[in-house]
Amino acid sequence: MVPELDISKLLKQSSFSGLRALYLCRKAYITKKPFIIADVLGVNAGYAHGYIGALTSIGLITFTQNKGMMSVVAVNDEILAKIEEIALSRAKETDEKQGYGWLDTLLQVDEYFK
Repeated sequence: MVPELDISKLLKQSSFSGLRALYLCRKAYITKKPFIIADVLGVNAGYAHGYIGALTSIGLITFTQNKGMMSVVAVNDEILAKIEEIALSRAKETDEKQGYGWLDTLLQVDEYFK
């Protein structure tokens, strides 16, 4: 049995790459569109796959995989409700302060799942 998790704390303390992986999972779940993670995230695919795998192991995400195509079949309700706002807010704030271009990476995810 997994102890109760503080999802808000998890999202607040996650790296931006982790938030982007969750953002991707939300989009995939809502659209029901399967994807190859490297096609969406490019060089960040390995980290995202590991992050998604870790959250799968504690029951926050459920996905299936067939010939490299991932399909997200479940996402924790609190993550579904909060991830978009948190990821977009962090990306905008960081881009304004440091000019990283994080918002563009989220927009690429949006474009993939149109």
